[in-house]
Amino acid sequence: MARQTHGYAAIRSTLLASVLDRLMARGVATKPLLSKHGISLDMLKDPYAHLSMNEYVSFFESAAELSGDPHIGAHIGMDIRAGDLGPMGILLSLSRSIHVGIDRIAKSAAALQSGTEMTFLLNGEDMVMSYQIEDARIWPRRQDAEFSLVSTVQVIRDNFLRRWSPQQVHFEHAQPDSDMFLRQFFRCPILYGQATNRLVMERAPLMELYRVEDTALVSMLERHIGDLIEATPHESTLTDAVRAIVTSSLGLRPISVERVAETLGLSPRNLQRKLSEEGTSLRDLVDDIRRDRATTLLSDGDIPVGEVAAALGYADGTAFWRAHKRWSKLTPREVRSGKGYRF
Repeated sequence: MARQTHGYAAIRSTLLASVLDRLMARGVATKPLLSKHGISLDMLKDPYAHLSMNEYVSFFESAAELSGDPHIGAHIGMDIRAGDLGPMGILLSLSRSIHVGIDRIAKSAAALQSGTEMTFLLNGEDMVMSYQIEDARIWPRRQDAEFSLVSTVQVIRDNFLRRWSPQQVHFEHAQPDSDMFLRQFFRCPILYGQATNRLVMERAPLMELYRVEDTALVSMLERHIGDLIEATPHESTLTDAVRAIVTSSLGLRPISVERVAETLGLSPRNLQRKLSEEGTSLRDLVDDIRRDRATTLLSDGDIPVGEVAAALGYADGTAFWRAHKRWSKLTPREVRSGKGYRF
């Protein structure tokens, strides 16, 4: 498993600079957008400067509105090349296989942005890469999600196999009025209103070897990325790791102590003991994550309640109804009608 998670949501300016270049090439007036979201051009001169993830995501959403292009994030993602992602993108381009490249991207994500959760997990016979901004209050965030998954696929195609496609793509936001462009790009089924943003991939093609790695250059980049990550220290716990596995697996497969323990290389008993020492349990974590994700998904009035239930891994709407009633004393439909929480 590869995973990075941080509490404070921020992103390095190098990525926004690449986005700005693509927006200007499309004739979008970027100065008013930067001013609206409190981002100065001076901040972009330092590629390692941190910008608020909230402002970055809001900037992207405003760009879609101003440009009149509801797929602006995906369109820019198609133009992204490995070097635009900084040292982590170059490291992916040097990798011997797609599997190694994605694993390195997941491990290096904290060098580019924080306050996000990225995992790369074995899910039965498939591999799953999931990506999500941790702070549910940063919403809507459709453009960032589409940009992130499209750019990942584009960089893989550029550096490994032009015809490569995932088996499925999952987005946490509701299905747009038209998603023909996304379906043509990904060339696979796309599901919306899911627990997280995911690429579900067949494992075998990811393992094929494409090149012999330049070990000296790879080592230098990994050390540089490690230094960048260390510059924003964080404390990772077993609870964090379990939360990432649960979020990545919701709606894809049943979540059990045995499966989570196997992913972490622990025995089920050892996992339960360690979680207990951190003051929690797998059941409590699954419950918390489902409640948080339900809050986000129900706040989007375009996602049917039944689809929210399925995305959270409930067998049927009745089970979801009972769980939600226990959490908030309100049913999902009462929340949707305006009696409950709102962002």
